[in-house]
Amino acid sequence: MAMITIFTVPKGFDGAAAGAQANAIRSWTRLRDCEVILVGDDPGVRAFAASNGARHLPHVDTSDAGVPLLSSAFDAVKTDAAHDVLAFVNTDIILTRNFVDTVRRVRAWRPRVLITGRRINLDIREAIDFSPGWEDALHARTRESGDLHPGHDYFVFPKRLWTSLPPFVVGHEYWSAWMTYSARTRKAAVVDATEAISAIHQVHASNPARSKSADWQRNRILMGGPEHSFLPSEATHAVSARGIQSICRSCYPVCACQFGG
Repeated sequence: MAMITIFTVPKGFDGAAAGAQANAIRSWTRLRDCEVILVGDDPGVRAFAASNGARHLPHVDTSDAGVPLLSSAFDAVKTDAAHDVLAFVNTDIILTRNFVDTVRRVRAWRPRVLITGRRINLDIREAIDFSPGWEDALHARTRESGDLHPGHDYFVFPKRLWTSLPPFVVGHEYWSAWMTYSARTRKAAVVDATEAISAIHQVHASNPARSKSADWQRNRILMGGPEHSFLPSEATHAVSARGIQSICRSCYPVCACQFGG
């Protein structure tokens, strides 16, 4: 049975992101067999963790601009996580029970994997009522007005797949594309779970100046060039109701199809 530690690096709960973060993290704490860890000490994070059944790790290294580093969060969670399966999830992504069910299926097939997938954009402005039936109601809403997006906002992997990560800055592009590429270099199967996992992204305004920041440029350099930028379409396998199927289209950088656990 896959026991999962979900972790993320929230912004403060005193700003515009608070509502979306609360919806997302509360959806995770309702998943069975999951531990939730919030990393960082922005305003309100400690209190939110304490009142919502999540653990809190306050220390995280930051860039010169004060933005947390993914590598630091990863190191902290690797040390403290209760489970050997880790899942980094962006703080605005709502998950439902098909997340845990899918991770179990894939891990039973092959433990040395990276599971990721595309997200579903959905306009959610209100606090979610987590009373019985909330998942079915949300799934119906995504079928009616959700928009499948190429972005991938969650990554599930065994604790020992990476010993360390480059010092990517959280909240900026490039690190997610690198994760898929890097997993393949480590001879791990990369499983596209788009059809099996409902990763619901709460639509919000973006910052157009972000791509001009030093942190954005830092992540681009750390990625190592466009040949290291892999989307879920570069997965070696896909999981759906039909099972787990090979979809590998390229042996670059390493053909992972033949590797087992």
